Amino acid sequence: MPMNNENDRAAPLVSVCVVTYQHKDFIRQCLDSILSQRVNFSYEIIIGEDGSTDGTREICQQYAEHYPDKVRLFLRSRSEVIYINGRPSGRFNFIESYKATRGTYIALCEGDDYWTNNDKLQKQVTFLETNPDFTLTHTNVDHVDKVGNVTLPAPLHYKEVMTHDEVAGQITVQTLTMVFRRSALASFPPEYYKIFNADVFIVALLSEKGKVKFFTEVMGAYRKHGGGTFTGIDFMQKQSNKLDSLTALLHHFPSPKVKSGLRNSISRTYGRILYTLLSSHQYADFFRFLKKTIYFDITNFRFSFSHLVNHAIKKVKQK
Repeated sequence: MPMNNENDRAAPLVSVCVVTYQHKDFIRQCLDSILSQRVNFSYEIIIGEDGSTDGTREICQQYAEHYPDKVRLFLRSRSEVIYINGRPSGRFNFIESYKATRGTYIALCEGDDYWTNNDKLQKQVTFLETNPDFTLTHTNVDHVDKVGNVTLPAPLHYKEVMTHDEVAGQITVQTLTMVFRRSALASFPPEYYKIFNADVFIVALLSEKGKVKFFTEVMGAYRKHGGGTFTGIDFMQKQSNKLDSLTALLHHFPSPKVKSGLRNSISRTYGRILYTLLSSHQYADFFRFLKKTIYFDITNFRFSFSHLVNHAIKKVKQK
């Protein structure tokens, strides 16, 4: 439920959507980085607080009370959580928070990340305002640890202008840097509720409606810490989640070029899984995944595939 009455306010140009859960040590920095933006337009901050028990909720309530003209706070319950692959997700919180946005443009920043450039929002919105054939903008980021130390500086090196065929399922767009047209994402397909890597689906949907602009300048910090969404997910589960996401994209988008790129990505992912299983002597799982590759060409992967299959067969026979 909303903590304050949004009906009393005029619609802003931009809605900044912040979803947060158990981010007590990070949420202040996230919200302060948004409130520090230098802009010549109106914007609102939609906070979706997902039932935290560590003090995050109380901090969000303080911000909503202190900035009643800027912050709209929605308090969720853990009973509303959508489980994906047996794990709780923030999907319901994000979808309901997104529905509450009123801006022409949407910016995203999860509660444990933050922006590092006070002109970020102005630069991205100005670009979209003057380039109607673009639907999505994103920027370079630093990866940081829980106290903000840079662990991986500016790792993204993309073309500055990309199309749907180049983007869908092919690149990783850091959610915290995204600013896009709300009109390009009017609804979410059924697959979106079922896959773990939801950001790849959002990027694919947006790029279907227009071009994508990448700002090479570092404007945000993506934080990796022990309480993150992907904490506790091992390599195999991450790769399996990726397969689910790529397969959902493959079934959803009609473009032959997109399908070709997705099939290549799926093939490479299967290759990584098979190599990992074989290297760790998990032969039963190796052959289980091998059966799933029947429709994908994995022979061009970086290892000698036939050699590894023969090796696995030999090991199984020895048992």
